[in-house]
Amino acid sequence: MALAAIVAGCVRQPLPDPDPAVDTTPAQPARVDAFLEAHYRSVPMLSGQDGLRRYVKIAINGRRGLLLVDTGAQHAVLFEDAIAKFGITDTDKRGAVYTGVAGTVRSGWATFDSFTIGDKIAVQPGDFRIVRQSAGTEIDGLLGLDILTHLRAVVDLRSNRLWFLDPATRLPEHLSSVADKAAMKSVGLRRLFGSDFVNVRLDGYTYRCVVDTGAPTWLVAEEAADDLRLPRARMQKSIGGIGSGKVDGYVAATNGRAVVDNKLTLPRSLVAVADHGDEYPISNYGGLFGCSILTDNGAQIDIGNGRIYFPHQALRTRFAVPAGVE
Repeated sequence: MALAAIVAGCVRQPLPDPDPAVDTTPAQPARVDAFLEAHYRSVPMLSGQDGLRRYVKIAINGRRGLLLVDTGAQHAVLFEDAIAKFGITDTDKRGAVYTGVAGTVRSGWATFDSFTIGDKIAVQPGDFRIVRQSAGTEIDGLLGLDILTHLRAVVDLRSNRLWFLDPATRLPEHLSSVADKAAMKSVGLRRLFGSDFVNVRLDGYTYRCVVDTGAPTWLVAEEAADDLRLPRARMQKSIGGIGSGKVDGYVAATNGRAVVDNKLTLPRSLVAVADHGDEYPISNYGGLFGCSILTDNGAQIDIGNGRIYFPHQALRTRFAVPAGVE
């Protein structure tokens, strides 16, 4: 989940542009898969109990653990109760305070000597951010955007693999070029203040939403839901976050379909709304484009090239608006 405040993320302006042109060219995802197999290395991703979020096995200083693959986390994170397990030391005793969708947490820093992902990918010695709270789950932390960017990773939710590009590898062409030739339906990622966004148009307004594989579903800021007059569908507690970092909120229904990056369409659906009052900064960036949409549509998130590839233009959702919701 996104842990740092991001400003000026909600662009409240009516959009006069028309709905995206219909693209009837059939995608050829096998061409993208073959390119990845030929030039990238990969490790398997494991599915969680919710069937949405993905995890990878790792080893830190030779001791094994499990990290959540989290494109919404700006930095790799370990939870405080994992420090002893990996034999590392918190080097920042003061502890900076960060506020995010999971609330306000105090964090420090710890260095590691060795870090491998899936027994295949060795990461050079560096730092983890230590979140000083218990995870409350079996995971030890988050594999964040800093390491994913360094390794030019592709988070492949269609094949459940995490692909990495060796820095010494020279590609015959960019993966984005291969995806274009394969007629994949892609949207651009825009990085701002350390997080990757997509523009989502909903009911005449555009919102910048963090692409967040650590969030289980599409989550909208309370202020955005108020602007859009989204009707409440039902109450629901603890709709986001990890472990003890939960977000109280409710479920609402969009009034119409959404358009992503002026290219893809998403039907009328249920969204989670963070009922946070004035405490959380999620309102500064509109919301989180969570894992349910990405997983259900076989997204391949190309961190290195700043693109997401889908095999179809009309996105599906498991959270269709039920009968009786106006």
